[in-house]
Amino acid sequence: MTQPPSPTDQGRAHRVALVDDDPMWRYLTCTALRERGWDVLDCASGTSLLDALAQRPADIVVIDATGPHSEGFETCRRVRALAGAELPALLVGGHEDESSIRRAYESGADDYFIRSTHWTLLAERMRHLVRRSGTARQAQAERAARERLERLASHDPLTGLPNRTRFVAALDAAIGAAALRDERVAVAVLDLDRFTQVNETLGQTAGDELLGRIAERVRESLSIGPGEAGEDAPMLARLPGDEFALMLPRVTSISEVDECIRRAMTALRRPFRVADTDCFVSASAGIALFPRDSDSAGTLLARADRAVREVKARGRNDAAWYLPSLNRDPRARMDIVAGLHKALDRSEFELHYQPCVDVGQGRVTGMEALLRWRRDGRLVPPGEFIPVAEDTGLIVPIGEWVLQTAAERLAAWRRAGLAVERIAVNVPTIHFERESLLSTLRAAMHVHRLAPRSLELELTETCMVRDFERTLPRIEALIGAGATLAIDDFGTGYSSLAYLTRLPIDKLKVDRAFVNQLGASRQGGAVCRAIVALGQSLGVQVLAEGVETVEQAGALLALGCRSMQGFLFSRPVPAEHVHASIAAAQSVARRITGTGVPRARPAPVAPAAAALAFQTQAGEVPS
Repeated sequence: MTQPPSPTDQGRAHRVALVDDDPMWRYLTCTALRERGWDVLDCASGTSLLDALAQRPADIVVIDATGPHSEGFETCRRVRALAGAELPALLVGGHEDESSIRRAYESGADDYFIRSTHWTLLAERMRHLVRRSGTARQAQAERAARERLERLASHDPLTGLPNRTRFVAALDAAIGAAALRDERVAVAVLDLDRFTQVNETLGQTAGDELLGRIAERVRESLSIGPGEAGEDAPMLARLPGDEFALMLPRVTSISEVDECIRRAMTALRRPFRVADTDCFVSASAGIALFPRDSDSAGTLLARADRAVREVKARGRNDAAWYLPSLNRDPRARMDIVAGLHKALDRSEFELHYQPCVDVGQGRVTGMEALLRWRRDGRLVPPGEFIPVAEDTGLIVPIGEWVLQTAAERLAAWRRAGLAVERIAVNVPTIHFERESLLSTLRAAMHVHRLAPRSLELELTETCMVRDFERTLPRIEALIGAGATLAIDDFGTGYSSLAYLTRLPIDKLKVDRAFVNQLGASRQGGAVCRAIVALGQSLGVQVLAEGVETVEQAGALLALGCRSMQGFLFSRPVPAEHVHASIAAAQSVARRITGTGVPRARPAPVAPAAAALAFQTQAGEVPS
């Protein structure tokens, strides 16, 4: 006789645990099921069934409920309590009455079968229940995996807090609800002061532990539960790096927000014990308010972050509300926003170019492209429109236009025989974080047939190390596409030396604030000396910005810094004047080196010593 195919799961016969107190009927049922490919656990009582399940898991249980005391119903309930709802249970009864069927399902059975010798029907009914259970388990596993992925995508794995994406989405929902109710929503950004020192001193593991403890303490200080709440409850999130964001919905007064921030910052000032060390932490906080400051979640968060920068600029460890520079004339700001929206279509933007000079060799090595907006025949000061463009997000399409135009101009210069090695473009943080930057770079390099290292992207140090493990692959992708990277305004932030040694950068640009102090203060010279020594230790070029006098150029040469940029050599000029600008810059450089100005290079300084000198002499610089 041909046997029917056995019910298998990945090569294993399905196992049924069967209980029946009638030995003859149990024998007949077990034999019939084994002939049909089932692996049968033969149990004479409910107790032996439960013992067997504890030792050997089954794919289904078949329970007899035909006895005079109907113990099968109780056995089914006990199986459910032991194995849960995932194990299919089939009750076999002797009657097709409504009461027996109802009791079967009330006891937790998945199906009810009338006792008979229809063995094939019984086996197929069991196979169907096992298949349905497997499908349900798979669906539950896919749901669990999806939930895990969704949580990973929306939460910070280190602290368990919502991440920036989740926070912005929740803030957007809270703003929508507040708009309907004519209420206010406050957003605060808390940026930890000099947190990179912890990683440098105690290591990354201790830094991660401290971030988790900080998140827990701030959450407790504000009575925010560990899970997410609705749109009417406060939310604490972790932003990239060492920043946290706080959302306070249904705000009734400014003083209420100030009190929340005060509690959080007071809680942070108590020492944390990490790696057998007392760590003292402070934070700088910036606050923005809906609808006063913006009706956009992203812009509101950006404005709170701008207020943080103001706090850090004046000494850290404080809080400030966002106060836009154009607050006194809202119409002027609205006019700038409206004009920016149309400026690209009207071709109102233009690039001016300033040479970067190797003074030691007396030649121009590259040009920096600087954005200008010519509106109604006059140039709008960059300080008036660039912050607005960053606030509104318009800096991204503008930045892509800058990159494409600079690449086109460089290719045209080279075709005309002008030997410019590379052209530098400033990239704001918001643009750096967009995936479109990489595609725009690749397109510009390809369309204009530029060799690798022709385009230089200037990024701030804070932008590059804010969330280092996330941004490093993005940096490497930009380099792989042919760009070189420079850290702009170096010295105005606080960069971990460990991060700097891992960053694939080509250039450090010394901020003009330190160059201006050369000859005017001892600190200015000390900072410049430390940065030059650090660049030499790291094997990267150091370029000084804002050089305006021959004395400054001479002092830089004496420190070993030959690459310079500033009004001494040339102001930024339109493209049609670049030839004359390069000639003038090279003439100035040659005159400087021909005057006998000392050009001795300082003795090499080890990286750790250079970093120590920089930290000591720079003093309180914003991070």
